Amino acid sequence: MSILPPITATGLGLLERADQRLARSAQAFTRSAEPAEPSESGTGTAADEPEPNGVVDAAVGVVYGRTEFEIGVKLIEVGRDTEKTLLDVVA
Repeated sequence: MSILPPITATGLGLLERADQRLARSAQAFTRSAEPAEPSESGTGTAADEPEPNGVVDAAVGVVYGRTEFEIGVKLIEVGRDTEKTLLDVVA
């Protein structure tokens, strides 16, 4: 049996997923900002260019990560308020 109410546990799960998503986005932004290594032949190729979808995906990940974080916080607040209300009723 879980000690945490299901709403609070769900909120904590969302916080964890948001943290992971934001970390992946930060890594993608960091990789895209690194200078490209020159190729051995001296000519640049399309493979040397940063992947544009990677930056777009990272930006979308930031939006979704922040949203997940905010929803997680709200769920934790609702769980806390619900638990407090139930304790008030029992008392």
